[in-house]
Amino acid sequence: MKYLISKNPISKESLTKLPLEFELKTINDFYLIYEKGITVIEHQDYFAFVDGYIIDHENYKDQNKTDNYKCIENIIYNWPIAENFSGSFSISVIHKTTNQLIICNDPVGPYPLYYSKNKNLDIIVSNSILCLGWLFNFEKDEVGIYQRLVGPELSNLGSRTILKRVKRLLPGEKLTFSKANKTHQFDNSLYANLGDPNSNLSLESKRLHKLITDELKILNQNSSEIYLALSGGLDSRILLSTVSSQNLNCLTYGSNKYYETKLAKKLAKVKGAIFINFDDEQYIFPKPKTLEKYTLETESVFITNWLAILENIKPKCKEFLLIGDMCESIPARNIGKFNLKNISKSTFLKTQLWKENFQFTKSSKDDFQDWKNQIIKRFMFFYQPISLENSNFKIAIEDLHKNLMEDLNEIFDRISDHNLPYIELYEELFKWFTHARSGMNNQITLCNQKFTSISPTMGMKILRETSNIHPNLRISNRLMDAMLNSNSTTKKLRTLPTSQAPFVSQKAPKFLKFIIWGTRSYIDSLLVKRIISKKNSNLRYRVLPSYNWVKAYTSETNFKKFQSYFTNKKIGSKWYSKLEKNFIKKSKLESWPFTNTVFISAASLNKELELIDKYKIDK
Repeated sequence: MKYLISKNPISKESLTKLPLEFELKTINDFYLIYEKGITVIEHQDYFAFVDGYIIDHENYKDQNKTDNYKCIENIIYNWPIAENFSGSFSISVIHKTTNQLIICNDPVGPYPLYYSKNKNLDIIVSNSILCLGWLFNFEKDEVGIYQRLVGPELSNLGSRTILKRVKRLLPGEKLTFSKANKTHQFDNSLYANLGDPNSNLSLESKRLHKLITDELKILNQNSSEIYLALSGGLDSRILLSTVSSQNLNCLTYGSNKYYETKLAKKLAKVKGAIFINFDDEQYIFPKPKTLEKYTLETESVFITNWLAILENIKPKCKEFLLIGDMCESIPARNIGKFNLKNISKSTFLKTQLWKENFQFTKSSKDDFQDWKNQIIKRFMFFYQPISLENSNFKIAIEDLHKNLMEDLNEIFDRISDHNLPYIELYEELFKWFTHARSGMNNQITLCNQKFTSISPTMGMKILRETSNIHPNLRISNRLMDAMLNSNSTTKKLRTLPTSQAPFVSQKAPKFLKFIIWGTRSYIDSLLVKRIISKKNSNLRYRVLPSYNWVKAYTSETNFKKFQSYFTNKKIGSKWYSKLEKNFIKKSKLESWPFTNTVFISAASLNKELELIDKYKIDK
């Protein structure tokens, strides 16, 4: 839900022109607007907006307004906040006595918080780009718009947004604005106490499992129902093992026919929970009105499968929806060097068969610079002159590159602040600060339209604990498997396979699961090549039933919906033309039709730009 804080006067009359209903409030010389139902914490000394959640582990039995006050007070006077607090959040606080405005977010920063200030330190803060665009005369930022249209992330980097002079808080950032100055602080607590590579894995896994269980117990103590997004994977299986089956509703998007849907249903049955699945076929490319609705309300339309759940479920109130590991921190999947696709045969044999330790490289200034150069090269691939030549952008390629470097350097500086001991951890933290913070987290902020949606493993205390477990114990599902073997409840969930390695129990020898995973993946790729070579959309698509992207792109209905997203072509007619040609290529099976994110990201951006122009008060 949206809010905005400003020292610029805002009238009730201006709010009537907006497409959403807002309350108007003044505190000292601050003007506040906010939607009804938003989380507010008000005290005689301060007023706070909270996106996400924040809790106190030491006082969980009395988790009430008094404890919320303690959380906010700790944020006002400390950064990082004390270790007994946890949460995943962005928070804005007005201190009524000192007239300070304090804004902050957790170490990864999945809940966006934007701000703008001028030379006089007049500050505007909002969790909504749309609100900022409606109420103030900010120009569009071509660099920010370009970043939303291209890979590898299809999202803004660092503090960049689609509006000039508007920045997003960086991960772990806290800003305090007063009449005289601005103070700047960062939370660099991730990896701060990295453990030993030979620590007792069983003890580490039980401690982490208990921490997640305790956090969810605190969160759910007053909930009449709990919702959990359940897939056939392991991360949602961990969450399933940490909550009570009482009043537990497991939700899945996908047809009854899909292998992963059937697997999720079996997991829910083992747990003794209610299971509901929603067919997502019509939502892969949603109706234009549906796209507009969720863009307006959430600004987070990216993975559209979730719309199948949001459009069809009707919870009695805004209960918690638990979503899996957005950072993929427990299996350390973002340490690319040791991914199955990249790992050498000798390392694979040593670590998987003979259980030897993974070998990590100690970091140095030269290694850090080499790694940065690799990242820059990866991004520069998407920032080529030809991309600008075939577009309506006016920015010069040199300026585009300069701004990209500024944005990447913001992230590099945040990573450098953590003093990571190994080169391999650079990549993991970079992914948390980019892919997890924006693309993956759009799932959480999208689902907040109907739920209080959270990813428990991104909770500050839990993520700190996970990051401090040596990566040698996390990679290759070592920690994940140990957590699923930590007690009788979790062991039951290991009896079923995963969607990646079907047919055999998760308890099967790891080498056997790798063989099955590799075989299934290889056959799937052969089936793909056959469809492309024969140009026949009716051929078998996968070894196991799953969503058929070939059918999605060969559907005339989906193509018409795609075209209707861009009636105003706010991203530019030339860029739209490139997208349309790309869509047609996929429909003709001239290129592989897999995933819709390039098109949906562009459509969502186009709709945001359209909504800003349509409801702008000072045109």
